[in-house]
Amino acid sequence: MTLHSAKGLEFDVVVMMALEEGKLPDYRANTDAKLREERRLFYVGLTRARHEVHLVYSGWYENQYGRRFNNGESRFVTGGRDSIDGTKHP
Repeated sequence: MTLHSAKGLEFDVVVMMALEEGKLPDYRANTDAKLREERRLFYVGLTRARHEVHLVYSGWYENQYGRRFNNGESRFVTGGRDSIDGTKHP
């Protein structure tokens, strides 16, 4: 299921995977409008959970040509953690 198709649905548990920087937000989101849309999609995914949400990331991914990107976790994951515990994470 995609984040786009999840809008309007609810689940007891939501697992959001591939939350690496460059995947979400997509590396092509290079304008404020595109970043807002990526953030909105992230929020849609988070708010589909009734009871639990699990955010999964490895910090790296490979593209279709085998090139590896070590970009770390998504800025949305970092920002969410910052707002939950009130501290600034790297």
